[in-house]
Amino acid sequence: MRRRSGAWVLIAIGVAVVIVYGATPDPPPAAGTAPLSGTPERIVDGDTLDVAGLRIRLAGIDAPELQQTCGTPAGGTWSCGIAARQALRDLAAGPVNCTPSGSDRYGRTLATCRSAGRDVAGALVEAGLALGGETYRREEGAARAAGRGLWQGRFDTPADWRRDARLAEAEAPLNPSRFERFIAWLLEALSG
Repeated sequence: MRRRSGAWVLIAIGVAVVIVYGATPDPPPAAGTAPLSGTPERIVDGDTLDVAGLRIRLAGIDAPELQQTCGTPAGGTWSCGIAARQALRDLAAGPVNCTPSGSDRYGRTLATCRSAGRDVAGALVEAGLALGGETYRREEGAARAAGRGLWQGRFDTPADWRRDARLAEAEAPLNPSRFERFIAWLLEALSG
């Protein structure tokens, strides 16, 4: 019987090693590695897509979050986050070639992607559906001057919107679990 339990221990260790190895993500490609090519498997949001099994964040831009809304000239709102994702879906409808340039703090591969010879991030900024920073200053200026996309009305920058959403989530009342409700009831019953 002793010999059998030793075999089970080895099997359990082997299974654990396989699970840990399988759950460990592959590191993102280093800057300057070979370009990634393929048709995107998924468009996550306005600046993130999955290509060749990797999550790619378009380098140099910041698009509105999916739940984000922006202002119209008449004072209404529109779903700018959904529009940005749809624009990326349209721009990357065919094969894309992405050149990695590093990774972000979430482990996504930062890359410049081209589709049909066009810089996808630059096209999003030029359409007014992403902010461009230093890399796409000219495209952002053209979108702002023409009042395209985000620039047609008032909007929070995506970074400000994410910060405000995190603060609102932190301040929201929590939905207590059944155990927490029981403890609260017990403490109340014991104190009164």
